[in-house]
Amino acid sequence: MAVAFETIQTATSDSPGLTLTKPTGLTVGDLLVAGITISGFSSPVITAPAGWTTTNTKTLSAGDARTSIFQKVAESSDVAASDFSFTATANTSSLTVVGFMMRISGFGIQSGFVTASGSGTTLSTGAMTPTRINNLMLIITASASKADLTPPTSSGYQIVSNNPTWTERADVGIGSSSHMATIAVATASRPEITSTGAASFTLSESKTLSVSLLSLGPVVSGSITPETKVNIYALNPIPKTGLDIIVTEPDEVISNPAIWVNDTKPSTTWINEQK
Repeated sequence: MAVAFETIQTATSDSPGLTLTKPTGLTVGDLLVAGITISGFSSPVITAPAGWTTTNTKTLSAGDARTSIFQKVAESSDVAASDFSFTATANTSSLTVVGFMMRISGFGIQSGFVTASGSGTTLSTGAMTPTRINNLMLIITASASKADLTPPTSSGYQIVSNNPTWTERADVGIGSSSHMATIAVATASRPEITSTGAASFTLSESKTLSVSLLSLGPVVSGSITPETKVNIYALNPIPKTGLDIIVTEPDEVISNPAIWVNDTKPSTTWINEQK
C-alpha cells in the first residue's frame, strides 16, 4: 500500500479568496483534502474550485464564521495546476480566511464522517464505525472569534475506542481586523472496524469551535487471471507404441491415459484396431 499521508500546504489571508499551493508530488488518483475557515461576516459561504465535493460545512461564532471541508480525487488537470483558489460568496468586508490542503495516496473517499460544533476549550463528536480495515483517520478542528484576535492552538486529539497515535499535520491561525480564525488537522492509522467512540480535542483558549472525524478507506488494487481449461481430442490415429501425454498443471491427474471416440468416459484399452 502507498504511503498514507504525504504532503500538506497551508495559507492565511485577509481577502475574500484563499489560494492553496498544489501539494508536491501530486499524481493522478491521489486524494486531495482541503479545509477552510472564514470569519468576519454574516452567513459566509466558501466555494471550492470546480470538481471538488463538499464533505461538510459547520457554522461558528453565531453565524459570523464557517468552516468547510472539501475533497477531490486528483485528475490530470489537477496535476498540471500550480494552485487551487477558494472564494467567499457573501459580504467580503473585514474578514479572515485560513486553510490547508493535503495530498493522500493509497486511500479513497471517506467511509465515515461525524462532526460537531459548539463553544469552549473542548469538543467531541459522535461515534463512527469504519467500513474497511486499516483506515486513515483524520481529526479536523476549527475556531473563530470576534473579540480575541490571538489565534488559539489545537492539541489532545483522540478517540475513545482503540485510540491510535495521532500526528498533527497543520495548525494555522490568523487574527485580522476584528476577526480571528483557525484550522488544524491530525492523522492516525487505525486497523479496527469497530466503533471509534467520540473523537475530541482541546483548544488553548475558549472560542466557538468545531471538530470533524473522517475515516479514509484504503484503495485495493490488483488483477485477476481467469482460469482456462482446455479439452484435447485426438483427431487422427496415434500410434499405440510410445504414447506420452503431458498435462501442465492439470485439474485432475488421469493415470494410464487412453484414446476414446465418443463422450463416454475414457477406456484404458484400445477399442479398435487403429494404430
